[in-house]
Amino acid sequence: MREALVVGAGAQSRVAMQELVARGVPVHIVDSASPARDPSQLPDGLRVHAPARVALIEGGAGEFDVTLERLGGVDRLRVGVILIGPGLSEEQSRSGIGWGLPHQSMAAPPRRVRGAFLVGAEGVAAAGSAEAFLDRDVTGPESAAVVDPAVCIGCLKCQRVCPYDAVGGEPEGFDLGRFSYEGHIARVDPLLCTSCGACAAACMNLAVDLPSYTSAELEAALSAGLARTQSIGFVCNWSAYRAYDEAARAKALPAGLVLIRVPCLARVSPALVEHALERGADPLVLIGCREDGCHYRARRAVLDESLLAMQPSLLAQGDLDRVKAVWLGVADKDLLISRVSEALDEQKVAKEESEERGAREAVPAPASAAAPVSVPAPDDMEGGP
Repeated sequence: MREALVVGAGAQSRVAMQELVARGVPVHIVDSASPARDPSQLPDGLRVHAPARVALIEGGAGEFDVTLERLGGVDRLRVGVILIGPGLSEEQSRSGIGWGLPHQSMAAPPRRVRGAFLVGAEGVAAAGSAEAFLDRDVTGPESAAVVDPAVCIGCLKCQRVCPYDAVGGEPEGFDLGRFSYEGHIARVDPLLCTSCGACAAACMNLAVDLPSYTSAELEAALSAGLARTQSIGFVCNWSAYRAYDEAARAKALPAGLVLIRVPCLARVSPALVEHALERGADPLVLIGCREDGCHYRARRAVLDESLLAMQPSLLAQGDLDRVKAVWLGVADKDLLISRVSEALDEQKVAKEESEERGAREAVPAPASAAAPVSVPAPDDMEGGP
């Protein structure tokens, strides 16, 4: 369902609304107050519901059923995404918005669910994330993370990295042959899962996977990329990808880098980083979103923690300088171009230096002057007179 609902008619919300309409996405905007604007001046593709408020949200990502209460009746909408931003009342009172916080245009506080986006300081970023979600057209339970109960050992690392409380645990007895114990097997709620992939990356036992970005698919994409070049990158599907897309359209990116698109850099596991380096990736560029533009909210911390934990081994193996991380907003095209160019230039210089060093080591050292031969005096020779 390629339609969007924007809750709140404040300035930031209007920016997001305008961006979506400009991208060809029909938008409904609802606010508990009535905007002072001539309806005839509204752009095509926009429908205003005001004064009204969201009474009920049912369904799931990609197919939300929304009931609006207005004076004298109700309206029912079906939309693919919901963007929640400051309304006119929040703007006037300067009150913040957020998951679980009261919103004047909603009967219940907004919940973090797949397909719902908060409009932060950058309304354009929220609109870009929402459109990318619609374009992926990955909806329903088949897009949520899945757990293989036969492999899960109940460590619940997946639960600890999930910001949406989508992973729970059910009591389970585990028998590992040499010992047994009581624990909790992981379970994923598909209605809460946002498909960021952090849980799959955190599972050292490979018991969790993401159907839309499986571990096997990422490994295959990595192998295909390395067959073409050593310069490999992973790029987040949201704000960072938009910056990359703008740079690619401008044909401003240096040649020689193959990028693999992932739902979030949190999907890139330490094992995947290690495999890439073992197979010769140089440089390995990790392109993610700035924290304030993160679609999944605070997922950058997952990769930061992984890289921090890997630093000692990367340093010991001499691989630390081969990993380059860059964090972007939707408008950071020039920063991306600069950082990618720097990474490729550094790799080129390092390769040239390595080849020169190898050439020097391959040339045999000049032979040293022969040591003088001591000839015995005649009197010392056997058989002398």
